[in-house]
Amino acid sequence: MNGAGGNGSFGWTLVIVGLVLAGIGLIWVLAPNLPRLGRLPGDIVIERENSRFYFPIVTCIVISAVLSLIIWLIREENKAMSKKKPKQTWGWAPKKTASPQVPDALRVELTTKANELVESFLKPTFITPPPEDTRWNYLTDISIKWHGSHLYFVGTYACPGPNAISPSFESRFVRITYAGGSVFHLAYMRHTDKWEEVFQGLQLDECLQRIRDMGIFHPV
Repeated sequence: MNGAGGNGSFGWTLVIVGLVLAGIGLIWVLAPNLPRLGRLPGDIVIERENSRFYFPIVTCIVISAVLSLIIWLIREENKAMSKKKPKQTWGWAPKKTASPQVPDALRVELTTKANELVESFLKPTFITPPPEDTRWNYLTDISIKWHGSHLYFVGTYACPGPNAISPSFESRFVRITYAGGSVFHLAYMRHTDKWEEVFQGLQLDECLQRIRDMGIFHPV
């Protein structure tokens, strides 16, 4: 953007300089033959027997000022027009495919089995008594939440520190995505706050078993 603006300003400068020089040259040629132009106070005329020197300096300044004013008015008009008409840019955007809708029966089955995993394994394993050092956050609850075709495992953390903005916060750590039919994709939340999809095309029980067995799917 800056480069384009700089080139535009330099181009207008060249246009103005060119017009000014053209105006001075035109005055130089025509002024002696014009009745008033070139006879302004301050124009230089030196006549001798066999020579004549003529330099209409004041007339050149006046014409240059008039041309500069005209160019300035044109530029201001262009700026006003460009503000009224916002610049449009064209680009290709790939069409987003709609996520498949989870059948009601499958949603109920996944919800039931995910809650069983939370209560029988995740909570007993990872929820512990509050630490003695109150400077650090600690896990207090694990739950599941649906969002569209995604089922999230969510950890709730307490913030006991004196400088905590909130007494608690939630953090998603596992995502099960319905992919159609009876298969799912399985992802975990990386330390960069981005999802990493590790498995695709798993059956429901396979997803839950990998969450139980693999450490990357456990809350931290």
